[in-house]
Order: sequence, then structure tokens, then C-alpha cells
Amino acid sequence: MKNQMWLIKLLLTGFMLTPVYAAEQVFVRDYEYIATDYDSKYTAKVAAVDGLKSTLLDELGVYVQTEIKLHQDSFGRSYMTKDMVQLTAGILSLKLLQERWNLTSYYVEGEMRANPEEVRQAVERLRRDHQLEDALRHSLTEQNRLQQQLALLRQQLQPQSTNHNLSDEQLAGYTQLVQSLDVEQLFQQAAQARFKGDFKQAFAQFQQLADSGNLKARARLGEMYKWGQGVPVDYVQALDLLGQATEQGDARATAQLAHMYLRGLGVETDLARAFQLLTQAAAKGSYLAKGMLAQMYREGDFVKRDFAQAARLAEQAIEGQDGIGYSVLGLLNQQGLGMAVDRSRAVELYQLGADRGNGRSMCHLGLMYAEGEGIKKDRNQAYSLVLAGYERGNAFCGAALGYLFEMGYGVKRDETKAFELYSTAGEAGGPYAMFRLAQAYHKGIGTKRDLNQAKIWYEKAAQKGHLGAARVLQKL
Repeated sequence: MKNQMWLIKLLLTGFMLTPVYAAEQVFVRDYEYIATDYDSKYTAKVAAVDGLKSTLLDELGVYVQTEIKLHQDSFGRSYMTKDMVQLTAGILSLKLLQERWNLTSYYVEGEMRANPEEVRQAVERLRRDHQLEDALRHSLTEQNRLQQQLALLRQQLQPQSTNHNLSDEQLAGYTQLVQSLDVEQLFQQAAQARFKGDFKQAFAQFQQLADSGNLKARARLGEMYKWGQGVPVDYVQALDLLGQATEQGDARATAQLAHMYLRGLGVETDLARAFQLLTQAAAKGSYLAKGMLAQMYREGDFVKRDFAQAARLAEQAIEGQDGIGYSVLGLLNQQGLGMAVDRSRAVELYQLGADRGNGRSMCHLGLMYAEGEGIKKDRNQAYSLVLAGYERGNAFCGAALGYLFEMGYGVKRDETKAFELYSTAGEAGGPYAMFRLAQAYHKGIGTKRDLNQAKIWYEKAAQKGHLGAARVLQKL
């Protein structure tokens, strides 16, 4: 992604940012947006603010990366990759100093302040709030997509264009794109306000925008209730708002609603309904939906297992940098499912997914480090990655962490702890977790041997497509 955002390196786990004691730097810039014939005062202002913010963030990125030094973690190694996690609006805010609209252009002047110590604290707080970190990343990805769409559409609005006369439908589409961009800017402001303990005012603005009928605001508000982002988790409100946005055709809201049916959040688990909604959202371009569909085809959840279809959908998902897509495609490459085994490619894909906050990618990559599979063995790195994924609430990572405790990889060996982790993860329904739990009962790892329980869990894992479980069952 280009000049919309400055980039701060964020370690997956155990990192520490230390400021060089520099004074606060104030950046003041202006920007003038030349309106098209199709712009209103509102759309012109959104475009002007977006341009101003982009200009300021370019300069801020250079300054902050110079002033803030990233140190190695407690293992004495740096676990950063070439990619950087994109963190912007949730850390620094834009203050408008003046603005003017003269019917042909919108002029804005604004400032951003960079205090290295405050940025360091904000990054550390963000690291502990994985849901908000992921939401910000999604917001920035969506913002970038909207900016690209608007740039293309504005080219069509130029007088010299042969397609200068837009239909009412195209004109409405332009206004809706600008409104969507405005919503992402507002969400990022709300995140920044949350860091400063002043979320109530930002949330009230968001609620007002949603109540006025803004589709994107309604969808984003539904997500905030779903994940408890600045407000208590409220599945009833989330289902209502996401349902309304889905009825109005919002693809991301449809994917989020599908996830609630997939995981039974506030409703009975309904894989058929989830699949229907995901198919609908994917057809409208939702990368999130494509990633979740890829996972369903890989695991054979509700649909017949189809590795080729899983790979196609995952490839499409990673075009939008969807973390689930990286995880699914990584596993297909690692295990040679529907394609030749390519562990180097799997490592690359898992790393990209981990860089985007996907817990499952972190844990797959961690297990590859633990065994030296496709990458140099590093069990401290393995524990670091798996723990980061586990902290994000991923059930697969619970089983992966259990395995590290069982083997003593990167952590003191503790079979009792391993069994506890296997049990919790196994009950959540993942095939790998079920297999590890079956192994624990079979071999008496952290618990008394129980072949009956072992067989039950092997069968459950095999039904979910775990090949190792199927092979063991043939021998029992």
C-alpha cells in the first residue's frame, strides 16, 4: 500500500520499543482538492481531508521510524520480517486548523503531532488489543481499496473523457464510495479516541452516522458490537446491524454475519446459512468471505472437501491480503493437498499471514520452526509465534501450544499443561486439536491412558479430514 499510511514495525510477540528522547514534532501542511462537476461540499471535503492526511503521514513515517528504535525480544532475536504492520490512524490524529469551500475546490490545513513516547505507548496498547489491531488493519486495507476505486472513477469524470456523462446510478455509486471512505476515517478516529480514553464521543458520532442511514457506518457499528470494540459485546445489536447492512448489499457485513452463523455467535450454529452468506459476499468481492470459503472447502465443513477450489479461493483472498487466505494456501502447499509439496512457499505464505495478524498462520509457522520444516529449526522462535497466535484466541493455536509444552520446545516441558490445552482446543472442534487430544489419551500424555477416549477423538479428527488420525484408526 502506498502513501496513505506510514509504517511502524511491530513484533509479533515479546517486543519492546524504546524512544530516543526527542521533543514532540509538529507537522503542519495544507491541501486543496479540485472538485469535479459531480462533487458536493461533503464529497469534496472527504477527498481533501484524505489527501491532507496522506501528505502528512508520508512525512510522519520517516520521522517516527527515525526516532523510535525497535529492540530485540527477550530471546535475543529479532522476529520481524520484511513486511511491516500498518498502524496509522489509531495512533496519531489529524487536527484541522482551517478549511474553505468555494464551490470549485475544498482547501484544508491541518497538523499532526508526533511524540515518540506516546507513539510507543499506543503501539504497546494496540498489541495487547488484538481485535482492535485486526480491525484497524482491515480498515486500512478497505481504505486503500476505496481510494483506488475513487481514483479510477474520477478519471472518468474528467471533461476530456469520452465517458464524462455518468448515469444516476454511477453518480450514486460515487457518493457511496466517498461515504465509505468517510466511515473508515471515522472508525480510525474512534480507535484513536479509544487509546486516549475518550471513546464515548467518537462512538456517538458513529452511531449518529449509522442512524442517518449510512450503510458502511451501520456495518462497521455492527462489527464493533460483535467484537466489543470500545463497547460491550452485544450479539443482538451486531446481528441486527449486520443484517440490515447485508440486506442493503454490503459485502463485508455479509461476511461478518456469516461468521456469526459459522461460530454460533448469538445464534445457533448454521453452516448452511453461513455458506450461503459467504458465497453471496464472495460474489460481491469480499476477500474475507473468500478466505473463509477457502477454509470450508479445505476442511470439508458443510461442503464436500475440494482442495482445488480451496486453493482458487485462497489465491483470490490473498489479493486483498486476507490472513485466512494465506493460512489456507500455506497449509495446502505444506501438506501437498491438491498440489505438489512446497514447504518454502508454505513458510512464505504463513509469514505473510502472520504479518497481517492471522493467528493460525503464526502457529503453522511456529510448528515449522519447531521441527525445522522448510526453515532452520528455532524452537524459541516457534514458542514466540505460537504464543502470539494463542493470545489471539485461535483454537488451533491452543493445540499447537500444547504440543510445545508436551515436547518442551522453547518452554519447560509440562505434559499436564499440554493435556489441558489439547482438551480445550479439541472441544472447539479443530481436527489437529482432536488428533493431539486422541494422542494424549492413547499414550497417556498428561492424563491416564484411555483407548476408548483415544478412539473417539481419532474418529472425530478423521471425520474432519485429519490423515494421521485416519491412519492410526486403521491400526487400532
